Amino acid sequence: MKKLYLFMLIAGFVACKKEDVKVNASITDGTYTGTFLYSNRNPAVNYVPLTGNVTLIMKNRAYTCTSPSTSFGAAARGRFDIPGQQIVFTDSLVHTANFDGNIVLNGTYDAVVKDDSLFLTKTVNTYAVYSYKLKKQ
Repeated sequence: MKKLYLFMLIAGFVACKKEDVKVNASITDGTYTGTFLYSNRNPAVNYVPLTGNVTLIMKNRAYTCTSPSTSFGAAARGRFDIPGQQIVFTDSLVHTANFDGNIVLNGTYDAVVKDDSLFLTKTVNTYAVYSYKLKKQ
């Protein structure tokens, strides 16, 4: 019987793996840089992927998101909250309506923290995916 318990204990340790840390207290204030990617998984839609470099500054529940690219106008500024496993960004800037407004960092994103990296993902209408892959500086 002892051998069975020992075997189960060892099997339990072997089966364990380091999990991605889900948000909340894991997100710290600072500057994060990386990339934004828009993709669409709908086979009926002929889309052009949109990608660009971004910088996200988070401090005291306020954020600023900028991009050096002129073809990628995802500037945003406002407040954020972390209810559970998501981040809710509330953009306070005024934007024109001649582009896909979902490229602006605004709304609810699933978030995963892994080491010094932050991954944000928002899915709209089942197919459109807006994701940020960021690394803390």
